[in-house]
Amino acid sequence: EHLHFKYGNKIASLAALFVTLCFSAFGQAKGILSTTNKKAIKHYHEAQKLFDAHNDSDAAKALLQAIKEDSNFVEAHGLLGYAYEEMNHDEEAITQFKKAISINPHFFPNLFFTLGKLDLKNGHYNEALAALEEFQKHGTSDEEMQWYTGLFISDCKFAHDAIQHPV
Repeated sequence: EHLHFKYGNKIASLAALFVTLCFSAFGQAKGILSTTNKKAIKHYHEAQKLFDAHNDSDAAKALLQAIKEDSNFVEAHGLLGYAYEEMNHDEEAITQFKKAISINPHFFPNLFFTLGKLDLKNGHYNEALAALEEFQKHGTSDEEMQWYTGLFISDCKFAHDAIQHPV
């Protein structure tokens, strides 16, 4: 039985802020993306516009096309994860975040936070703990994220203990 995820509204607001910040930051270091495939880049830019317009389903389709062109396109996997999260397709989002992290774990460390949050929400407590602890290692200057990371880690440990020692 999953623990009740009681921080939903606050986390949804934080996630929306994250999505805006992270995907304006993805690939913005001198305009460089993790791919040079022109078709993949075209689909990715199309997806960004669709995602910004809250057309998550069409954004996901464009991102799948970008990934078809370059399966190691980190930004496409990350944004696809966020599009799936917005559509409440948590397991698909988790898969995409894990793929982005597996390609380059240092590319955007905030993906560890989002992955941990989704794993916690879906009762994957050990996976959530590992992702959140990894995020904590990378550090953040965002005090709200630091607070939530600590809270989520505590929730993971509590859930793990509750499962191991039911009342």
